[in-house]
Amino acid sequence: VTNVEKVLAIELIAAAQGIEFLRPLKSTKPLENVLELVRGKVAPWDHDRHMSPDIEAAWKLLRSCDVWKATERFAVDDLKA
Repeated sequence: VTNVEKVLAIELIAAAQGIEFLRPLKSTKPLENVLELVRGKVAPWDHDRHMSPDIEAAWKLLRSCDVWKATERFAVDDLKA
């Protein structure tokens, strides 16, 4: 399970980077919230650096459920519709 969580953390970082490549376009409100959350812990990759601190930070976000909390309201609203 920990390995899967680490892979999801890497995917989260890659998704954040990908969204920023498409700026100034905006995504949905839940995804923008997640991007803001990720960027609060992991800076954009604009130069080479060790990836392990970024992966660890994103992994901690996932483990703390902060990503879920940033999107939960939208998921619950969708279920009610």
